[in-house]
Amino acid sequence: MAEKVIQEVRIVETDDGFRIEIKGDKERLRQMALSHQREMIAIYRQESSEGLISKVELFDKEEALRQQEHIAALAGAALVLAGIVARFSKTGGSA
Repeated sequence: MAEKVIQEVRIVETDDGFRIEIKGDKERLRQMALSHQREMIAIYRQESSEGLISKVELFDKEEALRQQEHIAALAGAALVLAGIVARFSKTGGSA
């Protein structure tokens, strides 16, 4: 049986309004969000070629996606590094 990406969704009332809490696999949720944004960029490119949005708007959207992908890559590298450090410290400093 496949593991669910989202295990729980709660809507919490706060003094300001509402907060949505999502419990699940963070990495897979991030990948789903990035995938969706990539698909939207393709739509924005089409709209730009048809003159529906400006080239500047398209560039801004592409740049925002590049920044999010960069952050996701750094987060993934940090997890790998944390795993190496944890393994290294468990072995008493020997590889």
